[in-house]
Amino acid sequence: MKRSTVLFVVIALFVVMGVTSVFAVDVNNLSEGSSLYVIAAETLKNAEPGTPKYEAAMKDLATAQEIFRQEVSTIDTQEELDKTREFAKSMKELGEFMVEPFDFLLKLLDEREKFLSAHQG
Repeated sequence: MKRSTVLFVVIALFVVMGVTSVFAVDVNNLSEGSSLYVIAAETLKNAEPGTPKYEAAMKDLATAQEIFRQEVSTIDTQEELDKTREFAKSMKELGEFMVEPFDFLLKLLDEREKFLSAHQG
């Protein structure tokens, strides 16, 4: 994937997040995580397992996933969950390359919703 495509995604992320201000997640962190995820996933598709490039992409993917986990852990209300879920679904529509990271985010949101309902209700 071209870096210009990733840059477009990051800019789109800022625009959408800026318009929707009812998020508990940090815009900069989520943007960093999503762009890192997209680049790492694309690199993994094209790199030979065991090579330094592949290993670096695996590390970047793990970092991106951890960023998503940390941001989702800041969500405390159903409204925040719904807004973030709506955002993730809209980001998936930007292109095929956005499906994997935002499917991952949606999975984390589902897990957070279960956690919150078990501990708040």
